Amino acid sequence: MRVDELVEQRDRKLLAGKQLELVYRRFTFSFLASLLVSGGLVVALWPLVQPQILLVWLLSLWLVMGARQFYAQRYLGLAQDTTIEHGKWIAGLVLGAVAAGACWGMTVLFLPATPLDAVAMMLIFVIAGVIGFASVTLAAVPLAAAAFMLPAVLPLAIWLCSFGERVYYFMGGIALTYLALMMVFSRQMHNVIRSSLSTSEQNKELAAALKQVKVLEYAAAQKENEQRYHELFANFEDSILFIDVGADGKFSLSSLNPAAERTFGMRDADARGKSKFDLFPADLAARLVEYDLACVESGRPLSYDDVLELPSGKRYFSVTQIPMRDESGRVYRIAAISRDITERKQMEEMLAAREREFRALVENAPRSEERRVGKECRSRWSPYH
Repeated sequence: MRVDELVEQRDRKLLAGKQLELVYRRFTFSFLASLLVSGGLVVALWPLVQPQILLVWLLSLWLVMGARQFYAQRYLGLAQDTTIEHGKWIAGLVLGAVAAGACWGMTVLFLPATPLDAVAMMLIFVIAGVIGFASVTLAAVPLAAAAFMLPAVLPLAIWLCSFGERVYYFMGGIALTYLALMMVFSRQMHNVIRSSLSTSEQNKELAAALKQVKVLEYAAAQKENEQRYHELFANFEDSILFIDVGADGKFSLSSLNPAAERTFGMRDADARGKSKFDLFPADLAARLVEYDLACVESGRPLSYDDVLELPSGKRYFSVTQIPMRDESGRVYRIAAISRDITERKQMEEMLAAREREFRALVENAPRSEERRVGKECRSRWSPYH
């Protein structure tokens, strides 16, 4: 069997299950309506028809409806089972519809000697209403609708025609015409329901496909963003450290970029999961942890300058620590960006030293030499010479 045939067979099975489920989900309402109408009919006919006949008919109808209700609830309990054989359940629905329709057709037992009697008019009116109701509630499975309507109307039509007069033939013909119209209406309703269910399933498949596309697009975007992040993280000139904040308030290094590895003389793989006390001298680690605590407690970015004694020597840094929060709002990580400002600090210290030297020369020089020294110093340290 080809793939398209398998897909078509699957769709037909799925659609049949949806149609059957639609009928059975309405069945409780149909069950209660049948009890109400049949009970009201018996009350209305009680003074006009033998009570024994009414009670037998009512008991028969209620037993059939009770069995159909049980059958419907059992199906609904199994409806999600993908291995369920819908054909057997549709056959059960049709047989139940035949039995219920036959019960309504048995109302000919209540009919009087003449069709123009009030009892006959009432029964014709009630059966017409029941047929109209069934044409809608069973429309999703047209075979079941026909199985109900035929045994319900045919006995009445035959009874009318049995009087052998033209007017009664005409009344029987009207009954059969009404039956045919209800069957056509039920078939049209079935087509509408089938189209609606098919469209609904197609929309679900389309929505699932669109969702999958969005998931793939999101995954691709995430992958691209992650790649860009790793490129930025790896090539950023400043040192970047991610510090995890545990639920117990303890800090541990999560990752370092290559610039941080070169600056602090440690490998990312060796530093992960370790505290600063494992990586730095105790006094330095304690000072760094104080900065981490201040960032977590304030919940805001923290900026400061610091000097560290590293294996490469004394280094100055401008540090910015950024708290990162989880969905609950807890700071679970700190992003620390450190920029090496050692050269700038050394230049500032050199300029400060020269300024102090200049002031000392000026203060200690004789007054006669002051202009000459001042002029010489200005010429010597002027950025334009």
